[in-house]
Formats: sequence, structure tokens, C-alpha cells
Amino acid sequence: MKKEVKQDIKQMFKKWLIEVKGLPEFSKAGNRSTACDYPYRVGKVCKLEKISIEKLVANIDTILPQYETSGKKSNRGKEGHSSVISALRYFREFSGKKPAKAKAPKVSQNKPKTSKA
Repeated sequence: MKKEVKQDIKQMFKKWLIEVKGLPEFSKAGNRSTACDYPYRVGKVCKLEKISIEKLVANIDTILPQYETSGKKSNRGKEGHSSVISALRYFREFSGKKPAKAKAPKVSQNKPKTSKA
């Protein structure tokens, strides 16, 4: 039954990619395309992380940054022209999570000292 849940979520994700995001299921040549690849990439991340797809949904905000450009698993994220990163970003959106906002750097309120000349 657990495998069925995983397949259901992956199928729902694929359907969402096609119907909501407008990603192609097949290329012009008839090969499987983006909407087929991204669920596969999400499944691959689950295997690498040794977690269920449900755990990925719950922890996407801590897992995704690890695969981003400066993350500790960025080499994996860059695989397939960064399709792993893209798949995780779409999966976060699909799961209803909003991207974490980056904290703005603190700006000093002190005025710069002027030199006496």
C-alpha cells in the first residue's frame, strides 16, 4: 500500500505539471519530456535521502536548499541541467509550500564618518 501512495502522489504531481504548469509530457519527437522526468527526479531524491515522498512534502523547505547552487548536495542538484533543483522547486509549489523568504542583510543606520580636510 505504501508504494501505491507514492505512485499516487507522483501521478498527481505529473498531472499538475501538465495541467497547471503547462509542462510538456512528450517532446516533439515523441519522447517522454519534463512532466515525466520531474516525478522521477523527486523519487530519486527520496531514495537518496532515504525518506518517503510524504516526508519529502513535510521537509521540503529543509531538503531543497541542500540541492540548490550553494547547498552541500549541489552536485546532485545540478544533474541533468539542474533538473533535480527544478523538480524540487516545482514539487514544493505542488505541495502547497511557499518558498522561504531570504533574510535581508542588516543595513547600518549609522552615518559614515566624514574626514576633516
